[in-house]
Amino acid sequence: MEPTTAKPGRSSRSRSAGVVTVATWSLIAVLWVAPVALGLIPVTVALVRVGVLLGVAFGLVASHELGHALVGKLLGYRVFELSIGAGPKLVDRTLGSTRFVLALVPLAGHTFVAPKSPRLLPAREVFVSLAGPAINVFTVAWAITGDLTSQVTSLVAVAGGIVVVANLTPRRVKNPLGIVQSDGLRALHGLDADEVAIEASLAARFVGEAYVRHRKGDHAGALAWDERGLVHHPFSAALEGDAATSLVLLHRYAEARDRFVRVLERVDLSEPQRALYENNLAWSDIMLDDPQLLSEALHASKHALGVLPDAAAMKGTRGHALILSGAVDEGVDFCRQAFRKNRSRESRAANACAMAIGTARQGRVEAATRHLRTAINLDPENELIERTAAEIRRADGSNPVRPLRET
Repeated sequence: MEPTTAKPGRSSRSRSAGVVTVATWSLIAVLWVAPVALGLIPVTVALVRVGVLLGVAFGLVASHELGHALVGKLLGYRVFELSIGAGPKLVDRTLGSTRFVLALVPLAGHTFVAPKSPRLLPAREVFVSLAGPAINVFTVAWAITGDLTSQVTSLVAVAGGIVVVANLTPRRVKNPLGIVQSDGLRALHGLDADEVAIEASLAARFVGEAYVRHRKGDHAGALAWDERGLVHHPFSAALEGDAATSLVLLHRYAEARDRFVRVLERVDLSEPQRALYENNLAWSDIMLDDPQLLSEALHASKHALGVLPDAAAMKGTRGHALILSGAVDEGVDFCRQAFRKNRSRESRAANACAMAIGTARQGRVEAATRHLRTAINLDPENELIERTAAEIRRADGSNPVRPLRET
């Protein structure tokens, strides 16, 4: 498990990802895989065609995201991150103040931006939102007026049309960390933005700066940006929640818990946002190692996992809370799933420590010791290591640890 940080609240995302992915692989299956299976075309010809399709998809996604980023930059937005592709990262570099990511499969993308000032903000929101689709419209127009008998031109026309329609259709798209708006929906919201929406957009700049510091491991710097933002936007739930998260990452769990309790009393949180904060509240309770807080950790982690069931952080937190409550088998299983999905060494070490505590309580001391060694190899400074080692020593003695309470 690890505390979860949110990305900048206002993001322009290539929402065509899901539609384009389904359409692309359907085209590959119908037009190339089937003919190869039937012996109608050689494998080499099919591979070339697939390469052309992926190249066209990359060009459409890259131009789309660059459109958002460049227009945002021209209109006074802070461009935090521009990402092209999905899956394993090939390039992850920060140039100037912007992070650029290139991933293996060029069928998705996103651009994180936020305005620096309120001047003409509704109009600027519309321009930034429509910049990506506008690039794709020009590309499709070029293809349609060109030679449609060409494989490349026809693919640009078809795939580009899908991208334009998918992005301009006003809708919301769910991803593992919440709900994002399509470009069309964001443009519509920009046209009728009220004071609350404008305030949220401006607060997102500070959340984004904190996100940048979190990525660098500078959680004290992130907290400073959160607190600075709260001076200007004292009612921002995103800033208050990230400030509490920064405190967790700084191991100031009692302060973090108090802030999470306050922010979770708000009625204006989205469900994904609430789930993130409940996950981090539960983790604060676990790290405070107070049996009286276990029921709170169980309740919060259960709801968080229910909202974001595929998130590794939620699985890890829920698993650790269940282990401490006595539901060891279920808890170890959740932690094992989190360990497999997590990528950071610190998070995997925390998962391994939780599994060690669980297997120690099952009386499997050798397995617990192996999990502890894994945690030490991953993150020797992890603060759970001493607690885990003490748990194993007790399990190996004459007075094994009893469950604190039942779920």
